[in-house]
Amino acid sequence: MIAVLEQPGQWDFLLMDIVPELVPRIPNWPQNRGLVIMDVRPGRLPSTLRFSRQAGPERLSSSPDYATDVVVRRSSDSHYDLIQAGRVIPIRSLGDCFFSAVTQGLDELEGTVVFSPTELRLASARYIRENLESFRHLEVQGAPRQMLAPDSQREEAVAKAGQVFVKTEPTLENLLGRETLDVVTRLLAGAPNPYRLFRAPRVRLSLRAGLAAVGSSSELWRQIEQLAPVRPLYGLATSFTPYTPAQRSVVEELLDMTLVGNESGRTIDLLARDGYFQLNRDSIHILLEYGVGIDEWYKFYPKSPTAYIPSSEAGAEDVRGLLNGRELVRPHQLAELANTLNVNPGLGSPISGMIELFRYKKMTGRTVGLLRGALRNKGRLVARAERVLASRVIETNLGGALPVSVFSRWISHPALSSAKLEFIARYAETRVQELLNTGDIDVRWIHGFTEKTLRSIEMHSASLAAFVRFLEPQSGSATDIGMADIARLLSGPDGVPSNSRTIILLDVPNLLANLTKNFTRDEARSIWTELICPYYSDLNIYDALGQVRPLNSEANFTSALINALQQDVARAHQLIDRVFADPTTSAQVLNHLYRFDFTANRAEHSLLMFAEYVSCYNRIPDWAWQYKKHKG
Repeated sequence: MIAVLEQPGQWDFLLMDIVPELVPRIPNWPQNRGLVIMDVRPGRLPSTLRFSRQAGPERLSSSPDYATDVVVRRSSDSHYDLIQAGRVIPIRSLGDCFFSAVTQGLDELEGTVVFSPTELRLASARYIRENLESFRHLEVQGAPRQMLAPDSQREEAVAKAGQVFVKTEPTLENLLGRETLDVVTRLLAGAPNPYRLFRAPRVRLSLRAGLAAVGSSSELWRQIEQLAPVRPLYGLATSFTPYTPAQRSVVEELLDMTLVGNESGRTIDLLARDGYFQLNRDSIHILLEYGVGIDEWYKFYPKSPTAYIPSSEAGAEDVRGLLNGRELVRPHQLAELANTLNVNPGLGSPISGMIELFRYKKMTGRTVGLLRGALRNKGRLVARAERVLASRVIETNLGGALPVSVFSRWISHPALSSAKLEFIARYAETRVQELLNTGDIDVRWIHGFTEKTLRSIEMHSASLAAFVRFLEPQSGSATDIGMADIARLLSGPDGVPSNSRTIILLDVPNLLANLTKNFTRDEARSIWTELICPYYSDLNIYDALGQVRPLNSEANFTSALINALQQDVARAHQLIDRVFADPTTSAQVLNHLYRFDFTANRAEHSLLMFAEYVSCYNRIPDWAWQYKKHKG
């Protein structure tokens, strides 16, 4: 596998997930340079990681240091682009985009050629070979089949080759979703498991993963996948064929390894009497991730929507079918549902159009019942789930338009506090159309904000949505605008929002109204860019907006901002004069105090920040040396 790394144009997902961490440790990599990966792949939570020689991966919550580190953006599983000073530099997709982006960025920072893309490939492969003990798991894919003999060895192989398992088990990805499969991989590799997820099937999953690690396939998972119909656009299966004896054997094997209790055989026999018992992907997910008790399973096992037929359309055969799992739907049941949903069935039969809603409601109701039963003994997880299920939109669509795989990742995500889960529930009430159109509600933006900031955003959500629409008329009506759009509005050029800046701006009375009223669209967009960008400190913006009528005109705003910056400079010079006159100031500080040029547009690297640091610590900050003036 390592040999792939040495071949230009070749790509391997497993290798490329570890190469960024080792690149800064290559001997010729400049000592003071880090490598930052901004992961913006669709369907994943955005994240920014910094890798360096000195420490392990560091998750960044603020803008990368473009003047010090090489910054690349991962926009898909197999593509990277370079980012310089917040601007994306496209890299051609020829199989070497990661190495091309890194070397181009490094050369720009160093002012000379350090590596070519091929040289960086070779150096990375050489580093792995010289440190094989740390990368032993990369060799599992080529291990002999004999290693699969004892169970203990199989599990050890899985722990060292989780990503290979993910790569070679597309059936499990189809069943559980990519994010859940990533969770499974980490758990099998020994990650903490506070909510006791995937406990029941761990031995089976380990066995399948062990087989996958040497190129074998998992026939059982393919058979299970074939049992579950593909999720239709609106969440309802259109047809149903009873299981064959061979399929029921697969069902029995699945239930044997997931049901909690000693009566799975009796349960199988009982289900055999229901000709409309039908596994779906949501029920399979619940079985695998949480395990289900016998009683809960028998109470809420999944049925085909076609099991429910209007009594007025039932013939003698349908009535006989009641003994085989069919259920008649009475007119009063449809009328009650129409009343609950405030639906007018129309001038025709009140049954028309309502039976499909009834079937949908039964399907989602059984899914939620099964989920609640499965979570009953999961401690804190059941409380977290109930916080999200407080949303009527989520509760009535879970197992329909909203897959359990999406819901499960919300409630167990370590970065989502109880308060954030409650925010998601409230937000979901406004996103019905998004859910029906996409089968998901985008909540990735929530990770960029603190709970305090979210409360402020929620309080001003209507005015924020109106301002987004003012700046971007093509974004649709204010009700079409979601939090993802608002998060982009509140983010700087690097796509990362500033919580402190957001609080400052939203605390200014009538800020957004004044921008909309007093400026053209282009003028408002330009001023907003200044307000949100990282080139000014929070204090600069606070001081500027605190002056007399700063948003009455462009001239007023420019004048207010200049005044705020001049206050910074005056304060900095006062501190520097004080440091220079202090007899305890170190020789290093005195020799270099006036030898820096802080002209970069970075609020955290300003003259005032430098002066405050020197005044407090009597030493030159490490970040300042890159701004030292060149002689002559």
